Amino acid sequence: MRCKSFSITVVAILFLSSLSIARTIAVELASNVTLSMLTAASKRATPVDAVPAFAADETDPRLSRWYLLDESCVTDAVLSDRSLIKQYDILPERTIHLTPNGIAPFAVNGNVSIDDASDPFRSMQWQLDRIMAEPAWRFTRGSANVVVAVIDVGTDISHPDLSGQLYRNLAEVNGTTGVDDDLNGLIDDVNGWDFARNDANPSPDTMSEFHGTHVAGIVASAANGRFGVGVAPNVKLLPLRAGIGLSVFYGYRAIYFARRMGADIVNLSWGGSGVSAIEAAAVEYALEGGVTIFASAGNDGTDNIQYPSGLAGVISVGASNRNDTPASFSNSHASVAIWAPGVQVGSTMPNNGFSLLDGTSMASPVAAGVGALLKSYRPSITTQQIRAVMTATGDPMVDVSSHTAVRVNAYRAINEIARNLSEAGSNWSGSETLNGIMTFSVPLQFTNPYPATLTLQSGEISGGNWLSNQTTMQPDGSRQNWSGSLTFQLPMSFARGHTVSAGWTIRSSDRSQWFGASYKRIAPPEATIQDNSMRLTFSTIGALGLFDPYSDVPVGVSLQAPPYSQGTIYHGSFMLGAPSAVVLDNVWGNDNSAMDWEIPFSRNIQLTGNPPTAISATASPTPGHSTMNVVVDWRAVMVSGTAGVPAVDIIATIRNAGNSQLSNLIAAWMIDFDIGNSSENTTDIDASQQLLTIGSAATSEWYNVQVNRGTLGVIRTPTSQTLYSGAENWNDARKYELITWSGAEQAHTEPNDYVMLFATNPFNLASGASSEFGFRLFKTFEMQQAAELTRAWRGVDETNTAPRVALRYRATVSGNRMQIVLPEGATSGTATLFDVLGRTVWSNTLSQSITTTSLTGLPYGAYFLRTSVPNQALPVKKIVYLQ
Repeated sequence: MRCKSFSITVVAILFLSSLSIARTIAVELASNVTLSMLTAASKRATPVDAVPAFAADETDPRLSRWYLLDESCVTDAVLSDRSLIKQYDILPERTIHLTPNGIAPFAVNGNVSIDDASDPFRSMQWQLDRIMAEPAWRFTRGSANVVVAVIDVGTDISHPDLSGQLYRNLAEVNGTTGVDDDLNGLIDDVNGWDFARNDANPSPDTMSEFHGTHVAGIVASAANGRFGVGVAPNVKLLPLRAGIGLSVFYGYRAIYFARRMGADIVNLSWGGSGVSAIEAAAVEYALEGGVTIFASAGNDGTDNIQYPSGLAGVISVGASNRNDTPASFSNSHASVAIWAPGVQVGSTMPNNGFSLLDGTSMASPVAAGVGALLKSYRPSITTQQIRAVMTATGDPMVDVSSHTAVRVNAYRAINEIARNLSEAGSNWSGSETLNGIMTFSVPLQFTNPYPATLTLQSGEISGGNWLSNQTTMQPDGSRQNWSGSLTFQLPMSFARGHTVSAGWTIRSSDRSQWFGASYKRIAPPEATIQDNSMRLTFSTIGALGLFDPYSDVPVGVSLQAPPYSQGTIYHGSFMLGAPSAVVLDNVWGNDNSAMDWEIPFSRNIQLTGNPPTAISATASPTPGHSTMNVVVDWRAVMVSGTAGVPAVDIIATIRNAGNSQLSNLIAAWMIDFDIGNSSENTTDIDASQQLLTIGSAATSEWYNVQVNRGTLGVIRTPTSQTLYSGAENWNDARKYELITWSGAEQAHTEPNDYVMLFATNPFNLASGASSEFGFRLFKTFEMQQAAELTRAWRGVDETNTAPRVALRYRATVSGNRMQIVLPEGATSGTATLFDVLGRTVWSNTLSQSITTTSLTGLPYGAYFLRTSVPNQALPVKKIVYLQ
């Protein structure tokens, strides 16, 4: 298969692609590449087709990553240079969700008169009858202001039942042919885009690519057309082609684009196993923009989870049959939120056709169409409310092992929101107590006095247990504003953070009902900080990492360098020990049911920047759990820009808040890294520099800790098996033994799963006194670079005599012009561009601090930029893109 280059699109992702893509190679972005298509946009302006230009101050960091797709396009010579290829990020195979039996026996192509405008095959669309679509149409058939993006393997935009349903980008319609009139990075994208062929026609190549056309017709085939009719025939379709044949490999690009173009609903009738960081980032970006995503659950006939349907916030749809039982092929994992007809579903086919097909691919657009009706009737409805209403009003399923046992009912769903409700929301409150009691309140507002009695009832909850299930809501004097509250209890064992999803129903004595849901990250306060090079969640209890091991609930993100790549820290925790062998910590495996560090429900944290680049916070021991009266003031700051490599500084100021001296305290950190295959990690230690390194030669990733505040007494990298062994496996006595171990450990060149452990010498704190313990956590791509950087930051060279120049330079590419700004103090150097085959295509001498050069004549594509500047510890490598 020949490797073909594609140009950049709206998400600033660089592609060297083939038709079968199995993995992604992520490489470092030049530090200040500024292209208009990197920026994010606000929701679509009115009228529906008008798309604003993307404002330069709305750049989302997820849009600033560069990828090379398909390793087969890169030669072994380049791949062997791990200083160029930085990191692998697996992109699992994604395929459309159509059952193996393929096209059902009944198929019509071009056999219906063009004058027939009465939906002649409506009687074969049993799915519309089962979900009660026609009664729902008494409220709305959909609004032209609601856009549904169908991301698939092509949609026949010339089909007579679809051609009039298409979203029209008026900026391009009224613009100049061959010009990117709306500045979204795509030219002439009037009715969608083909990311597979990189052109403005999202139609499939052949009749065999019928899948997307069928899916689109289920959602919004025109009423009174040549064949059948869609669930929401008056909404607009935004067709986005993201693959070829059965494979979907550009889905995440299309998801980004859907939000950027203002789509309200997105349908994903495809998936596969394994989580992709790239795909998850795209979904997260869309959800944050208010987009509602429906995805098919998969056709394995098992309870296996698939993605992207299994991602948080996505509405996963299973396929039901005419008996309202799960179709034999449908997956039934607990992530399935709703069921919808998915057997013998009639809809459009390419080349003026119509057919009956099976699959969760068909069920998802049925549900998406209902979501579009709800959005059309009540534009202010949120994604959470759409999910809550659809699941609360569905009809009971039969023989369903999944926790969700309802099939979507369009009429009941839209009937429930057809009220004079103006505003409904939910609030949370709680106190800093050990019992974990939280209050969930729902305010309700009407435009006119509401005469009936309202009862608030609890709905589905995850991450907690309801203590009260029902309460009578209380009105104000005008009976226009109502409020009610329920309480729930958090699990006693959660350590680092917790997410609660709580649903609610309000029932009126006049039989009216309202539904809603809310999601909340419960304390301890935490925040994700990031810059262009690194991303990490930090918690006030001194915790780094990805999961709360007590409940498997994600807690922010692991260490990601670059942002949105695969994480490399499983967990990390701060520890404070005393001679009584008491160790305050929230390390994985803590032997106390109540956590050692206080879990403050209401305490605020301070963030700097947007997105945040720094966090300041305070923590103290859980009341009554420790004799140590201390307070820890935390500060975590992203410092990649000044460090010259992805880096974050973490500083703890430990204060004695009591009236008596604290003696022989020991502060420590334990960080469990999992880099690639964690069993193949190796370590190095430079005790003179207070430097620990752990990494993997297989991925050329090295993560380093350089302690810069506090004198170390322990510095070691034991294996995880050694670390967690001991009396009762992992109690305070065992931890105290580890942090009081004497001496600096040697390097470990034998592959294993290692953990960093570093602790101070014992120190005393008088009443009111404080002591600092801080370190820099940074990433390098060559093992020896860590020591070089450590010396450079201290302002001396390897002989400790001469100042050094910081490892930093900037390369900006705009069109075919490149500007290189050398580090401060440097006035000369060289710059070389290599193509993906490792060939030198351009080289130049840098004779001044700022050099601007023209690259006219080089074809568009990806190039590695390597600069060499005197007095720099190592050459710096970046990637540039020529459009």
